[in-house]
Amino acid sequence: AYGDPNNNGHVACGMLLISWGCIVEAARPMTVPGGDDIAQQQQSITKEDAADDNIGAHEDVEVCTAADRADGTCVQPPDNDNPHSHSETSFPDDWDEYTYLDIREHFDCDSRSDDNSKPLPSLEDWTYLQRTYTRVVDVNQRWDDPIPPTRGYSFFPSGGPTTTSSDEQQQPQPPPYYPRSSPGKGRGLFASRDITRGELVHDGTYSDVIFPKAGDWRRFVFSLPPEMACDCTDWHWMQRFEEGGEYYFVAGINISSLMNSGGDEYYDGEGGQSSRMPNALPENEFSGKFYATRDIAKDEEILTDYYTFPTDFSLIGL
Repeated sequence: AYGDPNNNGHVACGMLLISWGCIVEAARPMTVPGGDDIAQQQQSITKEDAADDNIGAHEDVEVCTAADRADGTCVQPPDNDNPHSHSETSFPDDWDEYTYLDIREHFDCDSRSDDNSKPLPSLEDWTYLQRTYTRVVDVNQRWDDPIPPTRGYSFFPSGGPTTTSSDEQQQPQPPPYYPRSSPGKGRGLFASRDITRGELVHDGTYSDVIFPKAGDWRRFVFSLPPEMACDCTDWHWMQRFEEGGEYYFVAGINISSLMNSGGDEYYDGEGGQSSRMPNALPENEFSGKFYATRDIAKDEEILTDYYTFPTDFSLIGL
């Protein structure tokens, strides 16, 4: 959760360049999907392509096998008759001119953000979001990670599948956290084991997706049920991946989105630090790798700082 007013989203404004100690690494590689050419891409991909690639580009394609559904690793997207399967004909007038705040007002997202009793997203919820991204943003996006989104994504403690030093580290495993209710703050992430200072805690390098243009993100959120749309306004953040580069909206469509903040707002007002100070921060403003800033005990909440990335959404046309 990247920063709503109750720290379940990304509403906090400001920018803080994180620079600490020995952790220095180049920003992650990034491939920008089709953007405004999505309609043309959708015309070029066939149902057979979607079924073969298991990408779910069309909601009427059978992309889950019976075995997949039985073990809970895949959920079939909704039928075309589902009232939540929105098309642009159901979008509000002038939807393509809505700002970020206009969208939150349209869906009454403040009340959603303030609700700390929200349940954890289910596998069906994450699958719906993933398939919607494929359908309206990038038809070439595949969701074939062996780690289900309810557990995170394939995590490599050494930073990536090509840089690991042992066969054990090469095996897909979830990141070292799990989701549950965070007291007084709603949904959050908690350490699944003891984590050592300087250890990689989260790596969105290969699992995060981007929205190439503001219109892609608008189309995505207006294609969702209102509660999901509001969650996405809380979870998604703005980032660039190199000095002087273009800003994009970025999303982790898995439990990594539930990470809460422990930033400056949690100082005790007398110069001391609160127990809710961040313990996992990105190595720099261009990176998707978060490292532990101190030792984190098993079952302790993982906290970042929502002020790490800028939130002047006018920079990306929102």
